[in-house]
Amino acid sequence: MADAEGHRPPALRAWVVVALAAALTLLVTDRLLNRIAPPIVLREVEDGVRDFEKRDAQVLVLGSSHARTWLALGDSLAARTGGAQQLVSVPLEYGKEGSYNWVFRHRLLPIIEQRVGPGNRGNLARFVLLTEWWDSCPFENNGPSFNLPARAWRWGDFVSDFVRHGLTDYNRNFLQQRWRRAWKWSALMWDRGQGRILPALKKLAMGEDSVTSRLTMEKLDHQWQHDIELGRRCMWSPGQVAELRTMLDTLKRMPIEVSLVIMPRKPATLTPLAIDSTLVPFADSLSALARSYGFTFVDMAVGSPMANGDWLFDNDHMNAGGNQKFATWALDHNLRYLLEPPLAAATRPRTDTKVP
Repeated sequence: MADAEGHRPPALRAWVVVALAAALTLLVTDRLLNRIAPPIVLREVEDGVRDFEKRDAQVLVLGSSHARTWLALGDSLAARTGGAQQLVSVPLEYGKEGSYNWVFRHRLLPIIEQRVGPGNRGNLARFVLLTEWWDSCPFENNGPSFNLPARAWRWGDFVSDFVRHGLTDYNRNFLQQRWRRAWKWSALMWDRGQGRILPALKKLAMGEDSVTSRLTMEKLDHQWQHDIELGRRCMWSPGQVAELRTMLDTLKRMPIEVSLVIMPRKPATLTPLAIDSTLVPFADSLSALARSYGFTFVDMAVGSPMANGDWLFDNDHMNAGGNQKFATWALDHNLRYLLEPPLAAATRPRTDTKVP
């Protein structure tokens, strides 16, 4: 509070100076950390939907975070077809069949119906669903699709849920993600969930320990091997299968070509048991499901030229070089049908396409 002559009390001035100094220190620290560990802002559902709204693309891809790899494939597809085939990918982090169905029905279907409905002349001719065994497993303890509020909701979805249930741990995911994306420039704000700052500082201070990095990578490989080997115990859960069939039933009624695609996996994460007990049975079942609908099936989980060095440290996503390598190879092999005009009728399935 100021006195009669407009002077601020010394204590208040001191607090203002301290606050400004703290804010400046925080800002400078954040800027420095941005140079050491810049935020990785990934493509999300809203980015894919926005592109789909703006572009009358011929190919629409929906999948988990692996759909981000299809950005590179889309660029290659457009270049090799002289722009005749445009592709939009919609990635849903931590996707499940039920989550895909929600995004399909609430975010994509209204746009699709405007493009392919009676009297409409949109260019959409192909729909690609990327899926794998993990997507058919239920969430832990059969919980809700908590990735939807964070990754796929709009403000209307949040308000509707808030009116019914109040502020909950579930719908709070929406607010937290909105807040994070509003601070895309801030390393400190964005590091939550990525945890890149401390490892980067450690590497800067101590250098890179190649032995420790190798041991950590081997441990992560073994964990992935174990998890995939046990995938047979949870895959094709009734709830997730029902959601998948609901989406496929809707697609079946549309005059577009539909493909169910399994992406390559990092070789080091696979064992013979993982392949025989999880990957092969899942692919066989998905292939049969695709045939029952008259849809195309493509299995690239194993046998592709993708090497261990084509993946990021997380063992789950291809790096930039891997994305480009995959795009070039896939369009020459299992996905070469994307270079061709779509089938005249969605009920005419192509032969199952597996890695030779």
